[in-house]
Amino acid sequence: MLDLVKPYRGAANANLGAMPMIMITGQRRIKTSKQGQLQIVDVVDMLQPLTKFTKQIDSGDRVPSNIRQAFRRAQEKRPGAAHLELPEDIAREDSKVPLIEPGYARRPVAEDRAIGRASELIWIYKL
Repeated sequence: MLDLVKPYRGAANANLGAMPMIMITGQRRIKTSKQGQLQIVDVVDMLQPLTKFTKQIDSGDRVPSNIRQAFRRAQEKRPGAAHLELPEDIAREDSKVPLIEPGYARRPVAEDRAIGRASELIWIYKL
């Protein structure tokens, strides 16, 4: 039971602290599982209220786009937690999708006028 609590704490802290966080969890086979659906813990559903984005990857060809989407969602607007579930049979699939070159995001830079105004307000309210 303790292992089920760990992702909750991490996701909650990431959201409260506005810190981007990516969680990738595993899962049993989903395409040819001999277990009934009721025996598989639905981690995606469990993490829904605590993440900005959570999704089960359902195809090896979708791994790159799902990872890109999770990183984008974790970083956009107010940063927070994003989660992907990668079932073992999907992780073993061959993919014909070409590798994606990493992209780089530029951090916004405040205008000098805005920095000056913030400095003035800090000075005024310190007095």
